[in-house]
Amino acid sequence: MILFSVLLVNVNLFSQDVQFSQFYTAKFNIAPSFAGTAENGRLTLLFRDQWPMLKNTFLTYAFAVDYAMSSLHGGLGFYAMQDYSNGGAYVITNSGIQYSYAIELNPVWQFRPGLQISAINQKIDLDKITFGSQLSFDGTNNNYPVNIESGSITNMEAAVSALFYSDRYWMGMNVDHLPLTRNSFTGENPAIPVKFITFGGVLLKKIQGRLFYDKTYIYLSYLFKYQNDFKQLDLGVYWSKKGWELGIWYRGLPLIKNSYGKFNNSALIFKGGLEIKNYRFGYSYDYSLSTTGIRTGGAHEVSMVCLFDLTDELKKKKHKMVPSPRF
Repeated sequence: MILFSVLLVNVNLFSQDVQFSQFYTAKFNIAPSFAGTAENGRLTLLFRDQWPMLKNTFLTYAFAVDYAMSSLHGGLGFYAMQDYSNGGAYVITNSGIQYSYAIELNPVWQFRPGLQISAINQKIDLDKITFGSQLSFDGTNNNYPVNIESGSITNMEAAVSALFYSDRYWMGMNVDHLPLTRNSFTGENPAIPVKFITFGGVLLKKIQGRLFYDKTYIYLSYLFKYQNDFKQLDLGVYWSKKGWELGIWYRGLPLIKNSYGKFNNSALIFKGGLEIKNYRFGYSYDYSLSTTGIRTGGAHEVSMVCLFDLTDELKKKKHKMVPSPRF
């Protein structure tokens, strides 16, 4: 908890955004342009446990629902996430609405701009934090070393995105944390640094078997994030057949040193998924490549997606699907 208090003293409590390893299950966390891009509506549930072998680390819960709506010429979505740090000493609740507008550029390519409006609540429980200046040999505590005006603040933010896709390719970008309001615990410079995301991929192989459902898919994909001098690349491959999907990803920037002069080799991510009728179940494990190794326990992530039945309107007019992986 002392490290957490140091962060509180020196910065205005800027936390790292939630990073899901099952990116294409958590499409709502990549860009609002993905809202309504499933053939039918979907409900998404995710749980992430990061560094489980350490005490009081990071737990994340997420819920999202989105639907394709021809009356809005695109898709509408809602999401909510809650991130617990330090045994609940610091809790972030992020919820918002997303809208994407579908534009057919030509018979091959579609374009989807997206907009997101979100509310981010940050809550600190000072009773669970011990500041360095509070430690003493006689067992007494001093006063808190910073002037915290409130233990809970809420800010409104926006994000804008763009998605281009065909039957084989997809690519896009998202600009997140565009401030609409400015509140902080200390009343000083509360703006969270703007985050830039680029992503894309290609469907390399599509084999049609004798039966309609007997297909094999191979995807290559990437996700790059940049925020306040923090850079991270995720690069991976998926294999999918008859409802099964396996994937392996590398997270890091092996050719670029970070601010500490070290090469950023973060993790290998192993993913697996299974589709049963209208349900998709996924699991992923992050194996740390950093100096902490396996001592932290890596990260476990589980997910479930429920696909809604098509409405009569959607059955009559299907829209082009994004050829991205499902897990």
